Amino acid sequence: MLIDCGPCNGTGAVGGVSCTVCGGDGQVDLTDLNFKQIRLEDRIALTGQVWSEILNKLGDLVPGDNVVTTHEVLTATDLDEYGALSDNDKASYGILISAGTLDLSEGEAGRTWLWGFFDAESTTRAALLALIA
Repeated sequence: MLIDCGPCNGTGAVGGVSCTVCGGDGQVDLTDLNFKQIRLEDRIALTGQVWSEILNKLGDLVPGDNVVTTHEVLTATDLDEYGALSDNDKASYGILISAGTLDLSEGEAGRTWLWGFFDAESTTRAALLALIA
């Protein structure tokens, strides 16, 4: 995996002198066995840079603001309203809760299922809508 060299910011030089970390290339190959010979401080900086790049890439994959954790859904669920659900609806609710996160955007499956369990006047639906307000 090639990344821009942290100490020289990808330029290949530090203070007008060829960078000792990347050898003046401006990039470092983290799979190269020579990476282990780089000073610990530089390895830590480069590893942090890798994580930063990974998190930036993941940030592009993270859904919108209407995604909530199922812990939030559980907390928003009124126990009396849950108790009034049929056994089949409780089983379906359990499947939804096992997902980890749910997208409560208009037209998304998680919202459609939950709205099927809890009507428009329910305390649960009001609490769920408050999560994404």
